[in-house]
Amino acid sequence: MSEYDNTPAVGGSAADTPSQHHSSRRHGSNKVTVILWIVWAVQFLAEAAAFIAILRLNMLPNLLLGLVAAGFVLMLVFTLCFFLVKKRSGRHRRMSGLNIAGIVISVLIVIGCIVGCWAIGVLNASLKNVTQPSDVQSEAFGVYVLKESPHSTLPAMTDLRFGVSAQNQTDTALLMQNVEEAAGQQLRSEVYQSNTELVKALYDGDMDAIVISVAMAALLEESEYDDFEDRTRQIYEFMLDSDPTVPEDTQAEKNKDFEKSDEAYLIYLSGSDTRNERLTTSRSDVNILVAVNLDTHQVMMVNTPRDYYVQTTVSGDAYDKLTHAGVYGIKCSIGTLEHLYGVGVDYYAQINFTGFEKLIDAIGGVTVYSDVAFTTKHGGYQIHEGNNDLDGAAALGFARERYALSGGDNDRGKNQMKIISAVIDKMSATTVLTNYASIMDSLNGMFVTNVPVEEISRLVKRQLTDNAKWTVHSYAVTGRGGFDVTYSMPQQNLYVMYQSEVSVDKAQILLKKVLAGEAVTDADLN
Repeated sequence: MSEYDNTPAVGGSAADTPSQHHSSRRHGSNKVTVILWIVWAVQFLAEAAAFIAILRLNMLPNLLLGLVAAGFVLMLVFTLCFFLVKKRSGRHRRMSGLNIAGIVISVLIVIGCIVGCWAIGVLNASLKNVTQPSDVQSEAFGVYVLKESPHSTLPAMTDLRFGVSAQNQTDTALLMQNVEEAAGQQLRSEVYQSNTELVKALYDGDMDAIVISVAMAALLEESEYDDFEDRTRQIYEFMLDSDPTVPEDTQAEKNKDFEKSDEAYLIYLSGSDTRNERLTTSRSDVNILVAVNLDTHQVMMVNTPRDYYVQTTVSGDAYDKLTHAGVYGIKCSIGTLEHLYGVGVDYYAQINFTGFEKLIDAIGGVTVYSDVAFTTKHGGYQIHEGNNDLDGAAALGFARERYALSGGDNDRGKNQMKIISAVIDKMSATTVLTNYASIMDSLNGMFVTNVPVEEISRLVKRQLTDNAKWTVHSYAVTGRGGFDVTYSMPQQNLYVMYQSEVSVDKAQILLKKVLAGEAVTDADLN
């Protein structure tokens, strides 16, 4: 064979040359190393993404943030140590058992980071869903006919008479426009001045159908037309945004007669009497002002009974029941209470019955002290004298009860504040604060607030930092019961609670003391 002939010898191969053996070993060694570095790089990127998400959430105090960062670094170093261990078979590098263990650990860390980013995303989405920058609410309207009516769809109701009430905050022309779009035709309509006149026209046969707010229809149970639900059928429902115009004063003007701390808020808590998966304009059965001072860690709750006889922002000089103000939107309820107590509300939070139950269940229930033993009308729950561990349904029954209590509405208001106090105590616990994602997600559609997301994050961060114990005070204004005409139901006398000016003045003083950073004592409450 010629010395210039490069053909391998018989029985040999190109892989048998020394240079090719070396290349093969180097290739095998590099392949293992590349795989390990790729896995580690993916872990690094996943941890970086998770840490950035936590930073953007802005809820963890600096100490916890530092611990999280240290934890991420330690996990990177830990898996890197596993990857640096080398195993050779001959002159080839093989995947060692520690390398494989490191890959498994790294994959688990990556999965954990992905789940963490997803949970933070859910929390951010939930916060955005329940927070709204304005006081615009959804209001439900329905088209109703008598039960015996042969009509069941709008398009079939040709040349029929439709009645609409002027006693809404929404323009009657806009209401009929929505109905006509659904019917696909122009309709004959007539405007009545009040809801009771509108219903009477339907009952008397003067109208074939009426268009009325679902919340207004609920008010009829307090009137002579309390059989409305039994005698009518709803054949169509639609939603409109409600933003009633009410007098707007600046917060400085509202609070001009006292010094308010920079770290103090006045929050309006509203309990809607609806039970569904969507919060809409309705009566407000719970009306509580909560003064919160972050510096003194004091909370002052003032309950105003639902039947309190007040001047609302839409009724002018006429009086109405406080619960009816909710039918005209959250702004009306807020403005009415601001006028009553002479203070400016910073934020509001509203929840309906279904959301209330879910909130209590999401935080693991509450423990509430009852002064007396009784059985709730709603749900038939047995409440014992002393401490009671309540889930969502039982807590709702406890908060709604008034007939079994000697003080009626006054005692119900006190029990509602006991529930809120128990929720505040539970929500301030670190274990619950770290579970906000699932709590907020469970309330989607049934709870709304105008507290900015950034402010919620700051408050959670501050509580996690201080782990402060809060002092919660409560006070309920009182009055005497009677019957009188109301703005919403002017044709008949309804049960109302006339104001006690002494108790209203005292409530005003208590709210202002907490907002100004002054300590509230037992003597103040008594």
